[in-house]
Amino acid sequence: MNKGDGWTDVSVEELYQLIWEKPIHTLSKEFGISDVGLAKICKRNNIPRPERGYWARLHSGQKIKTPPLPKSASRNHVIRITKTETIKIPLESTPRSSELIVPDSLSNAHPLVEITRKHARFDKKEAAFVMFQENIRCLSIHTTRNTFERALCVMDAVIKTLEREGLQVIINKSGVTCIIASNGENIEFSIREALKKEQIALDPIKDRFSISVGHTHRTDYIPSGKLHLELGGNTGVRSRWRDTDKRPLEKALGDFVICVHKNAIALRQRHLEWEEWRRQREEEAQLRREEEQKEKALERQLTNFRYTETLGRYIHALRKGIANATGREPEGKAAEWLAWLECRAKNYDPVKAYINTYVLQKNFKEGEND
Repeated sequence: MNKGDGWTDVSVEELYQLIWEKPIHTLSKEFGISDVGLAKICKRNNIPRPERGYWARLHSGQKIKTPPLPKSASRNHVIRITKTETIKIPLESTPRSSELIVPDSLSNAHPLVEITRKHARFDKKEAAFVMFQENIRCLSIHTTRNTFERALCVMDAVIKTLEREGLQVIINKSGVTCIIASNGENIEFSIREALKKEQIALDPIKDRFSISVGHTHRTDYIPSGKLHLELGGNTGVRSRWRDTDKRPLEKALGDFVICVHKNAIALRQRHLEWEEWRRQREEEAQLRREEEQKEKALERQLTNFRYTETLGRYIHALRKGIANATGREPEGKAAEWLAWLECRAKNYDPVKAYINTYVLQKNFKEGEND
């Protein structure tokens, strides 16, 4: 098992062992995900899980046979489990926004909304798209003609409310609509019309091939008429609002504005955590580099030390051999050679070099300071 900042790598074999060692609700907390999420991971990887009541029966003393890991399971396959825990937002940092009032029609629209309405076009399926031109950027609205005007009204009310609360809405160079929060964080957001799946009967003439192979219908996705408002960032804070049968999107915009502030706080926390993680990684990398440099320096010193020791023994043996052979100290060329060897041994001696560099110079500087 290998753990990182926000993730855990575990093999199928290890996860199988853990699933039968601890209850799933305990294990899921350790991984930082939900019980359902961990159960889905087990299902995808063919890992059997204890049935309901297993741990109660086990604690009561019953002997229960553990099912083996199926052969179809890839035992050595590594699963990366990413934490999905919601970031806790301090209550005192969470502003409260009243319910927004969305007009039925646009009047005195925000400049960004007006530009988007002016430059929007619709394709053959009535889906809205924007004719991008130089120096013209439009809001992220992806709807059909039938819901486009309503989406503009929603966007207009949201932008004006956000600006009253000190936030700024811009369209970046990529054409994405962003909210600049008071702490400087950028949060992407958009409005789109949801699609619904519909089964369409096959035409006996146009779809003869599909009918011949046994198909009775085809699946198509058509506009549902329901709007979705979405925030980017994936911070763990709520980021999606949509029309429901009981509550239209307009009634949820107050909560949307509150969650914009929450997402900004969560993004700031995440970025601070990321910066701290990166700082720690840089410090660890610096320590590793320093350690490598010390290892290389030590290797050079040991090489020089062995060389100096060998050279010293060679000088001693050579001087002794010449004295025994001639009955006197080396002279002439022999003396010059020995002198050169001794000078070389002195220059390569790592012990003396270290003492001169780090001991004697330090003592000299301390003496000057005194």
